[in-house]
Amino acid sequence: MGANRELILLYWNIGNVIIENSVWGNKFIDNLARDIKLEFPNAKGYSVRNLKYLRKFAEFVADEEIVQTLSAQLSWSHNSHLLDKSKSLDEYGMKLKNKITEVEMFSTKRLCRQYRRLYSYFLRRKLR
Repeated sequence: MGANRELILLYWNIGNVIIENSVWGNKFIDNLARDIKLEFPNAKGYSVRNLKYLRKFAEFVADEEIVQTLSAQLSWSHNSHLLDKSKSLDEYGMKLKNKITEVEMFSTKRLCRQYRRLYSYFLRRKLR
């Protein structure tokens, strides 16, 4: 999950740069997306839409420590989906909590299912 952590931290930092430069007007994100595409043609994830998510992410999550904790639990695709569905910080926080719980429960359920399969397998082998 180290690469995911670094990517989310990078996105958060870019979001903060966008916020700091918002005094330049609404076209700043459009120009930034264009400049990144010209400078790094093979880079992905820097569309106007995604840059708006980066800004929203930095607005909603102001503390770098929270960003690092968050990135250890959810991928950027999870985060961007939640950002897309959230209109406020409170709504994002609630959806974030629910998503983390869902991911943790899925992992626990999956682990239990795998354990039952292994147990059945070894039990069948023992009975032969």
